[in-house]
Amino acid sequence: IWGRLIRISLYKSNHITVQEGINMGEDYQVIPKLTFYSKKVSSVDIPLYYYNQCNNQAYTRSLSLRKMEETWTSFEIVKKFFYNKGEEYLHAIQECELKIIYENIIACTIAYKKEYLKQILPKLYANKKNWKILPI
Repeated sequence: IWGRLIRISLYKSNHITVQEGINMGEDYQVIPKLTFYSKKVSSVDIPLYYYNQCNNQAYTRSLSLRKMEETWTSFEIVKKFFYNKGEEYLHAIQECELKIIYENIIACTIAYKKEYLKQILPKLYANKKNWKILPI
């Protein structure tokens, strides 16, 4: 959420919060909801902030099952939010689900963490019909 300026009233008037205990993927919980309730979204085409990602010890740079589960929990919160919002959102939810699955598989593969992959695969394969739409 560091790269955005968002009116606090948008959070307050729509009761948008992050689930306590989620430190990875917390922006997945709020950005789609904020966008849904926004009347206007703007962007600036010049860099105003430089995000230094050189620290390999940073929280977001290491893989753990807990972090993957936190990301998945954030997605489930958004999925529940959009479930009854209309047909056009259902396809987007499926694509987001597949994107998270895809990223987790790649992260596990890169890190050679077979134990994580074995634990996460049952969740990833839970909805096999979604795999048909993933353009890989």
